[in-house]
Amino acid sequence: MTNSGRKLSDLASHLIIPDGIVKTRFPRIAKLAKIAGITYDPWQQGLLTLMYGLRRDGKYACGAGGLAASLPRQVGKTFTFGTAAFLDCLLTPGLKVPWTAHRSRTSDETFASMQTLAHDAKLARYVATIRRANGQQEIGFHNGSRILFGAREQGFGRGFDGIDQIVFDEAQILTERALDDMVPATNTAANPLIVMIGTPPKPGDPAEIFRDKRRTALAGADKDLLYVEFSAPRGSDLDDREAWTAANPSYPQRTSETAIARMRAMLSDDSFRREALGIWDKTDIAHAIDPQQWEQAGVSERRDGGAVSFAVDMPPDRASVAIGACMRYADKTAHIELARFESTGRNGLAWAVDWIAERWARTCSVVIDAQSPATVLVQDLKARGVRVTLTNSTDMGQACGRFVDMLRDGTLHHLQGQEALDIAVRGATKRNIGQSGAFGWNKRTADVDIVVGWPAKAVEGLANRVVMDGLQSESGDDLTERVRSIMDVNDLMAVADSVHTDALVHSCSFVAVLAGDTDLGEPDVIVQEFTADVATGIWDKRRHRLESALLFDVSDDYKHIDCAYLMRYGMTITIEHDRTGWHVADRYEDDAERIPCELFAYKPDERRPFGRSRIDRAVMSLTDSAVRTFLRSEMQAELYSVPPRYILGASEEMFSDEDGNPIPRWRLMLDQMLILPRDSSSGEVPQVGQFTQYSFEPHSAQLRQTATMFASATSLPPDAMGVLTDNPSSAEAIDKATKELCLLAEKCHRWFGNPWRHVIDRAQRAAGDGDVQAVRPQWRNPSTPSRAAAADAAVKLVQANILPADSEVTYDMLDLSDEQRRILRTEQRRKAAEAAIERLSAQGAHETGSISDKPTGAEDA
Repeated sequence: MTNSGRKLSDLASHLIIPDGIVKTRFPRIAKLAKIAGITYDPWQQGLLTLMYGLRRDGKYACGAGGLAASLPRQVGKTFTFGTAAFLDCLLTPGLKVPWTAHRSRTSDETFASMQTLAHDAKLARYVATIRRANGQQEIGFHNGSRILFGAREQGFGRGFDGIDQIVFDEAQILTERALDDMVPATNTAANPLIVMIGTPPKPGDPAEIFRDKRRTALAGADKDLLYVEFSAPRGSDLDDREAWTAANPSYPQRTSETAIARMRAMLSDDSFRREALGIWDKTDIAHAIDPQQWEQAGVSERRDGGAVSFAVDMPPDRASVAIGACMRYADKTAHIELARFESTGRNGLAWAVDWIAERWARTCSVVIDAQSPATVLVQDLKARGVRVTLTNSTDMGQACGRFVDMLRDGTLHHLQGQEALDIAVRGATKRNIGQSGAFGWNKRTADVDIVVGWPAKAVEGLANRVVMDGLQSESGDDLTERVRSIMDVNDLMAVADSVHTDALVHSCSFVAVLAGDTDLGEPDVIVQEFTADVATGIWDKRRHRLESALLFDVSDDYKHIDCAYLMRYGMTITIEHDRTGWHVADRYEDDAERIPCELFAYKPDERRPFGRSRIDRAVMSLTDSAVRTFLRSEMQAELYSVPPRYILGASEEMFSDEDGNPIPRWRLMLDQMLILPRDSSSGEVPQVGQFTQYSFEPHSAQLRQTATMFASATSLPPDAMGVLTDNPSSAEAIDKATKELCLLAEKCHRWFGNPWRHVIDRAQRAAGDGDVQAVRPQWRNPSTPSRAAAADAAVKLVQANILPADSEVTYDMLDLSDEQRRILRTEQRRKAAEAAIERLSAQGAHETGSISDKPTGAEDA
């Protein structure tokens, strides 16, 4: 009999059933499933029968303990539990079911699968709404039931109430904090149900909740817990198809052999054992930081006083900045906590410098590891008067040892409830530093996460040459007060930098001119950017402009839509959301020739008017190649400093410990001293030799080649890629390499210049009485010449009478800012006025003198 025809009890390696089941709700679900054309295998029927099992009081038998299912991948968990939840919503009015995964990608995949079910011809009529906005994905039914989807890593689930059922996908990465955020929301439900689905956790995964559920179930300690586990026997041959059959009830009927074989080829042995065969690790790896000691050291709030120090760190991809704080007290105790943890993508880096500088007067030290990407902040911190201490590997070894000693002795405490810090502590692993016993900590190694910052460099390299310094009038006059006000209240130069960068990343960006609410303290005209992930439009090819646009104004964390703007020729509609749903809040009509939204596109053409991303296929392909090179070098790094050795004349017992167990090979390779006795039979001394040390040169050479190709594809100097070469580029070579980048920047001036003209024109019309000053952007010279070279060229043109000294062209060559130009014009007018007054004064004095010189009585004559 195939797996698909066997019962749950025949297939599950562990099946723990809660007490007191007298009936089940599953037959109603099965009946509706049959109408919808959904077919469950016998093992799925058995699992759902138990999950929906009821006691005599009508409550779920596993309502208190929940359902925990340890399943390999490719079993069909989304189909089994997803269709059941969907059908249960149809049968139960007002049911609220959050489906939460750890990662956004997993949540998105589940939502996409459920959407397919919602579009089924037999079920679609029961579906009222499908919301696809990130962070607000939801399927709503006409009977009031809802299934909500989200990722725990994005904070999904906090603040929920009135929850009837919860599905925790990826339960092997389920923290106690996430559980505390969501489970209490089921307290008001009449018959709550909690489902946890996961695979055996990897070393470093925060899987205490999932492990405790399994440990409790196998010990028979919870009579309200339903536990199901599918796994191959421990010690199975990883290539044995019988092991595949034992682990996966869907193999080979629903899950093909090709799918399992693909995992076998792509995953390591340990990962395949967990992910595909469902086999739990025999024992957890040793924690670098004792979990029990860490838990006992937690405090609800820190003590006042103490000497404060801060440490700053960033991951290799520079996606976030973490600032740790330590308070050292007079009684030799210390307190640590995570002071700030922010995304650089949303908040940048400048805030970290400001935050530390504000506290520097009350701070003992600011520490950054010399190998950390956070060293990029050192110069900015020093410029603000902050003294930064850079640490090395020796400092790391001493600090980690001191940390462990203080934690063991109870003199180190930390703030409770900081989930990011707790996960980092649980996932830390120990690594040796040198040969003297010092050690440091590595971050989580469950997933290899090597990121190369070259795409960001490609964007920043061009964005730094497309800088709008201000606005200037077409006539050369000073900007009107209205234009200056629009620039100031909207911080237009900062908005421009963001618009240009986003256009390079996403291929385009949108800028809209909106009416502000002065009652709320807003300016009367708002110039606001909408990135390509929250805006779209339709391009009018005949008029070369947007004919319509749809813009979503989202919250800072991108989780909520505050309002939406629908624009078309002659009309702008504002749509807002309240407790009753979406409704039209405002409708504005005008006779303007353009809609109040402009498109900023990078490399637009007739086929793709919305442009192209600077991060194109060539950039992504070369970055992937660099990542693979880094990965290979990381894997060889441990062996690089430990060359292989050979021993002649040795016997096997020389490499066994006192218990007769073989000494692990890694210890033999890393031991500082290798002691071998004489051979007991011959008395000869074993000879120890060493092979040639491994070389990093192949990796370095390939990385240099990839960096050169990347630099060529993005018009960046090779030295900008951060890869050292034997012969650094000369000034002439760098200048030649950047000429193409400068030409591209000048094209950006043209692509972005016209939209900015229209934005300022529209803003003036919205703010005034129709009197509009024609202005144009003032661009910084993309070749960034030195002040001396620019001044020399301008002086020669003025001396040759080719340019007037006070010409706007001369000011452009000198790269003067808008403020500098305004001051020069003011001084020119002042000098001109003074000269005119002097001329009038001289003329008046001359005329007065002439009258007084006439002889007496001349008038009578």
